[in-house]
Amino acid sequence: MATAALFALFWLREIVSDLLVSRPSTSAITWNVPTNPVHVLNLAIFLPGVFVAGLLLLRRDPLGHATAPGALIFLGLTTLPIMVSLFVAQANGHAPSWPLAIPMGIMALATLALLWRMLRQIGKPPDVLPGEAS
Repeated sequence: MATAALFALFWLREIVSDLLVSRPSTSAITWNVPTNPVHVLNLAIFLPGVFVAGLLLLRRDPLGHATAPGALIFLGLTTLPIMVSLFVAQANGHAPSWPLAIPMGIMALATLALLWRMLRQIGKPPDVLPGEAS
């Protein structure tokens, strides 16, 4: 859930800064499209889905256990093109935003760690919370 919120803030950083100065989306101009399709898909579908999967996990809903691994895999894969784009920019003589590598690397490692932990739990009996009947 935190990673979904951080990604949403990451995309909103560009969107809001462009809106505040009344200019079209910077990344959309670069791609010569009316709006950034990555922002649209992430903010409208993917990130809310990841957030809901996390919420379902917190509620111990079986649907959360069914959807969370896919959400974690996709979150990890989402960081990959951002990280690669830094090296591509450098190779093409553009100034990459190297400070972006730190939060993206942390997100990639965190999602992989959570996925690893979750997959290791498959087939093990669920933990019983204090106060619950066993």
